[in-house]
Amino acid sequence: MLCWRGLYSGAAQNDDLNAGLESDTFRANVAPPSGSFPLTPAVQQKDPDLSAYNGTNGLSKAANHPRALQRNGRLDQYVETWGLTIEHELPARVLFTTSYLGSHGVHLFSRGAVNLCTVPLTIRSDGNDCIRPLDQYFTDPANPDPYGSVDFKHDIGQSTYHALFVSVERRFTNGFSFQTHYTLSHSINDGAVGGGESNGPENVNCRQCDKGPSVFDVRHSFSMNAVYELPFGPGKAYLHEGGVLGKVVGGWELSGIGIWHTGHLLTPSINYQSNFQLPDGNDQTSQRPDIVPGVPLYISNGPNGVRQVNPAAFQAPPLSADPNAQPGAVARFGNAGKGLIRALDIWQVDTAVTKETKLTERFSLQFSLQAFNVFNHT
Repeated sequence: MLCWRGLYSGAAQNDDLNAGLESDTFRANVAPPSGSFPLTPAVQQKDPDLSAYNGTNGLSKAANHPRALQRNGRLDQYVETWGLTIEHELPARVLFTTSYLGSHGVHLFSRGAVNLCTVPLTIRSDGNDCIRPLDQYFTDPANPDPYGSVDFKHDIGQSTYHALFVSVERRFTNGFSFQTHYTLSHSINDGAVGGGESNGPENVNCRQCDKGPSVFDVRHSFSMNAVYELPFGPGKAYLHEGGVLGKVVGGWELSGIGIWHTGHLLTPSINYQSNFQLPDGNDQTSQRPDIVPGVPLYISNGPNGVRQVNPAAFQAPPLSADPNAQPGAVARFGNAGKGLIRALDIWQVDTAVTKETKLTERFSLQFSLQAFNVFNHT
């Protein structure tokens, strides 16, 4: 029996320390009637005065979308892991192993958005943007708030992982060996996508609403491989004479690998004609639809009998009853969960035939024929 528990610490997302460099930008929309617009020194300045380029000149300043990073009080991410392994030797040199592994990620890299539209969403008097929290710092009507939503990265993400692992393997004996592995696992987080990256939540004020299966969650996984040496040639049970015959029939080996695992998770999304149709005008993250009660998520009798996602299972959230809301505005965010759909299972079988011929005491010649995905399964 083997039991362990550890605490592993990793550096913060130092590669995102340069995110602020992308905030020092100037953006403008150029659509002159003539189709061309000369870049004069007036529009090449760091913060140009565009007052003379509005209207018929077709130039208007676009909202900047800065990027922000938590710098004060930020904690290093770390992962706690624990597990238990039991091994037992069976007859015929077969080893049985079962393990449990758990982990908990803390202070993981996560992202969200600030300076979103105030709720209830109200369009500014100039009609170019909604009212945002930073507007209060720009009191001159001739120079309104130039900032849109701000991508904000901080350290509040969490994750959990639990897995049961079972394996049976036979050591190479009498020309035969095999290994089988099965894993039942479940990975849950609130936005991480792997590689130290993260998706922002649908509703920045409800990170818990985005808690669900990880994008890399694979619930069931099975693999098996085997190697078999044909019993012919010198040192084997049959045709063990030496000479030319021994070199021809000896040294042949068959091997194969098979894998199967449940499909990866997919999250339904919905697009709006305008971000102002959302309660907070969030233009930083993807949005999800509503679930239609009582309608199955899958169509079982799709083309060639393949299961397909049922589009009738989803609908847009209800429209807002506020008479001042934007046309097509919804009353709330969609209630479809993250990772609601699972793709088709994946399986594949690979095989190989290998022939090894001994040339001298030190050298041998090997010939191998390999076939991948022999059943052409996609």
